[in-house]
Amino acid sequence: MNENYARALLQQAAIFLDSDPGSPGFLERFAATVGGSPPEAARALDTALTARNLAGTARFAVGAGDVRTETTSSGAHLSVGLLSEGDDHLAASVRVVDSDRTALAGVALRVTDHDGHRAVVTDEAGRASLRATGASVFIQIGDFGEVGGRGEPAGAVVLPLRAAVPATTYVLAAADQTAEKSATEPSRWQTEAGGVQFTCLSRMGGSDLTLLLREDPPEVAAAAAGTHGVLFRTWGRAGSARRWIVPLAPGPLGFTGALYGTDEDWLHESSVQVYGADEIAGELGDPEDDEAGAVLARSVRHADALHAWRAMSNRITHERQRATIRAALDRHGTST
Repeated sequence: MNENYARALLQQAAIFLDSDPGSPGFLERFAATVGGSPPEAARALDTALTARNLAGTARFAVGAGDVRTETTSSGAHLSVGLLSEGDDHLAASVRVVDSDRTALAGVALRVTDHDGHRAVVTDEAGRASLRATGASVFIQIGDFGEVGGRGEPAGAVVLPLRAAVPATTYVLAAADQTAEKSATEPSRWQTEAGGVQFTCLSRMGGSDLTLLLREDPPEVAAAAAGTHGVLFRTWGRAGSARRWIVPLAPGPLGFTGALYGTDEDWLHESSVQVYGADEIAGELGDPEDDEAGAVLARSVRHADALHAWRAMSNRITHERQRATIRAALDRHGTST
C-alpha cells in the first residue's frame, strides 16, 4: 500500500475514533467514513486503537512562548511548544511518545484556539504541527468530552493563573515541566473573569490564590461574610480539572476570598460565577456524591478564612448540604 495513502487512512481512522462514541453500529459507521479496502481499513483501525490506548488521557492549556511536557494517564509523554509569530498568530509543535519513549503515530489531539476547535493527528515520528490564533491553545488527548461549546474561542475557555515562562529558557524539542524557571519570572500574576479579579502569588511548593469582587452588585454590597461565594473551575500542572468554592467576606477593597497552597495553572473563564449561599448549595448538588464531597473537602482544606465558611453554612437552608459543610469543617478546618 502506498505510504501516503496509508498515512491518510490512519489519520481518518484516528479522527473517527476521537469523534465516535463507540455505540452499536460502530463498525458500519467506520466502514462508511474511512475509505480503503477492508484489510487496509482494518490495519488503520488497529493502529489507531493501539495508539489511543498507549497515549492515555491528558489535557492542559499552553500560553504563547510556553513549552510543556505532561505525563498522561497511561504514562505516555505529551510535549507541546507554542511560539508567537506576531499579530496573535501562533505556531504549535506537538509530540507524543509512549511510556517507553517510542513515538506514537495515529494519535488524535483536540486543539482549541481563538478560532474554535479542530483535531490533528500525529505522524510516524509522533509529531504534529499546526498554526493557531490567540494568546493560548488548549490541548486535549483522550476522552474528556468537549472543551467548551462549539465555536467558543479559546480565550473564553482558559485564562492563565501563572505568568508564562519565557520561551528563551527552553529547548523546544526537549522541554520538561520541571525545568528551572527564569529568575525574572514575576511571582505575582493577575487575571479577571466573571467580574472577579484573581491574583496568584507563587510560593515554594504551591501558590496562593486571592479573589476580589471589586464591583459588587447591590445585593452583595449590603451582605455579610458567607452570604455569597464564587464557584469556578481550574486546571492544575498535571492537566487535571478541579472545581472550587470560595466564600466571600467584606474587606477594604471589596468582597474577597482566598485559597492557600494550590497548584493551579489555568482558569476556566466561563465557569466563574458569584452565587448566594443557597444557590451554591444547589450547584454543589447531592452531598453524598463523591465529586461534590471532593470539591467541598478541597475548598475547605485550602481556605484561608474558615469563619466565612461557617457563616455560609449558617445561611444555607438545605439541611443535608449544611450538615455536609459543617462535617467538612470539622474534618479539614484547622483554624477559626
